[in-house]
Amino acid sequence: MCAKNRRKNNNSHKGQSGFLRILVIFFILLTLFFAVYKLHESGALDELNVPHYIEKLFNDREGPYKKNNASDDAARALNSDNAARALNAEKSEVPDAANLPSDSDAPDAAKGALLPDKTDSSLASRSLTSETSATSVNKKFRENDSYATELMELPLCYGTGDSNSEDHEIHYYKGFELCYRESYEVAEWVSYTLTKEETQNKTGRTNDFRLDPSITTGSALPSDYYKSGYDRGHLAPAADMGWSSESVSESFYMSNMTPQLPDFNRGMWKDLEGMVRQWAVRFGEVTVVTGPVLEKSAAEYSSIGKNNVSVPEFFYKALLAQNEGKYISIGFILPNKKCTGTVFDYAVSVDEVERRTELDFFSRLPDSVEEFVESRTDYSLWK
Repeated sequence: MCAKNRRKNNNSHKGQSGFLRILVIFFILLTLFFAVYKLHESGALDELNVPHYIEKLFNDREGPYKKNNASDDAARALNSDNAARALNAEKSEVPDAANLPSDSDAPDAAKGALLPDKTDSSLASRSLTSETSATSVNKKFRENDSYATELMELPLCYGTGDSNSEDHEIHYYKGFELCYRESYEVAEWVSYTLTKEETQNKTGRTNDFRLDPSITTGSALPSDYYKSGYDRGHLAPAADMGWSSESVSESFYMSNMTPQLPDFNRGMWKDLEGMVRQWAVRFGEVTVVTGPVLEKSAAEYSSIGKNNVSVPEFFYKALLAQNEGKYISIGFILPNKKCTGTVFDYAVSVDEVERRTELDFFSRLPDSVEEFVESRTDYSLWK
């Protein structure tokens, strides 16, 4: 009888021990799960993405993050020449400025400036041609877009017309273009035209924050933002790119990110991005140029990460739309902090944005029309 009881007690202890082991393993796995989740949220795991790491190994012949050898330079030069030829070939399609309405025909500021006729120039169709060179993963030109409309969204800067200009590296993506400034490790501007049709998102966020392989000097990295206190703030919002899985994924390249304080990125800046989508629906389409205000040298800004990503103090948007067949514009300059009031408290003329950024927006407009549109803003047309 005693032996039987002992066996029974032993079996009971074994059962309890087995249960405790399972419980310990469960808590260990749960702890690991939360640890990995926190690392993912912070962006620390982004660099461990195996496909992108392999891509960097193949692209970065001179080092893990920098690529700049003679063969690459030659390929980029060829790519720039091809791009220039492609644009020059289309230039003949641009309507002559002499045939456009004169400034004397322009109505008062509340009505905007007369708009030249556009023939099937909607950017709703964003089909792409083949890449212009084997080493260029992003130099693509859209079909069915007139030369004038395609260039309307591109601001003039030191890199415009020369994609290899020092410290001004321009790249084309599925849904937007940008000019990357290596000295600041952020884009100086991002431009795109958002149509009413494109506001109907077909795909959600991918959250695949990653190095941009097309930036020849190497873009900022997700790890630069780790524990910095700043969000990886989009310039071209993912919500504006949701019409295509490729465009929304490319919007998570680190070249499209800037350090933004959470109260700014998730507050007034997010509200303004939502209003841009509303304006695209109201006006049919809206042309957007956005970015940080880089009015000081990189050394004068605070920075984050090993790559010294500059922390901008202000951000801007310059917008162009059509209202009853006439161009209208508006600009915004917001401080990189928690903003109070409404977005219109930060509204300015496009001329003021140009003065602060030293960029030239919407330069494809005839000079007289451009001057009229950008110097006068009737806020009521945007409310």
